[in-house]
Amino acid sequence: MGLAKKCDRCENLYEPKDVDVCGAIINGLSLISRDKQNLRAADRRYFDLCPECLLSFANWLKIQATDFQ
Repeated sequence: MGLAKKCDRCENLYEPKDVDVCGAIINGLSLISRDKQNLRAADRRYFDLCPECLLSFANWLKIQATDFQ
């Protein structure tokens, strides 16, 4: 029996799969808030993203990162 998840972005049901993005294997997304000294995570929020939304986000993030170079 597989594990079914619902994408927090497109709301489609999917089975989790590892996705190769920019040389890293990922299967989800976690955002953290850090304390003022930037030493530890003060809060975390997790998102379930289907492979298509995960790739879309990673590509967007890659484009944003090139703007800082």
